[in-house]
Amino acid sequence: MIKDRDTQGRSEKDECANSGSTDQRAYWMGSGLDGGGGMVSIEELSKVELFEGLSPEQLTRISEVCEIVSLSKGEQLFREGEPAKNFFILLEGKVVIQIQASSSPANISVAVINQPNQSLGWSGLVSPYFYTASALCEQNCRLLSVEGAGFVEILKQDSEAGVLVFMRVAEVISNRLKNSRSVLLKAL
Repeated sequence: MIKDRDTQGRSEKDECANSGSTDQRAYWMGSGLDGGGGMVSIEELSKVELFEGLSPEQLTRISEVCEIVSLSKGEQLFREGEPAKNFFILLEGKVVIQIQASSSPANISVAVINQPNQSLGWSGLVSPYFYTASALCEQNCRLLSVEGAGFVEILKQDSEAGVLVFMRVAEVISNRLKNSRSVLLKAL
């Protein structure tokens, strides 16, 4: 079962998320939405490149820390400097990753996430667990939200899955870093 949530006031936590408060939004996103909300189907997870090759049992465990979230165009998924408790995989839509340059009042866009299965918010998996960039929805979006601490614990308990997934994570981060560096050099 895929639990689809939107930010149109379905629960008290969702209403808090819409209020714009950084603390409330961090609570909403960081809590796994009521401790994980509903389970995401293993069929849905098996379509995600990051999880490709994992067994149904491994996907079942991962599904317990996942949930589908929906955000509207113009909504902020997370902000630079906020506590990072989740990472995300885009299912539909378009998200722009931005950083705040100290020499400029405007944000610099360093990546566009617009293909299904692209991931963002990797700060939810690694210390010190603060987002290093902001993510703004440029279109209505559906994302797979993965609770970082629970996901890491699952991978620690299953070293085969852990190595496979974190090798893919390292590849994504490396590519994102190369792209960000290129964008920043052009901006200077």
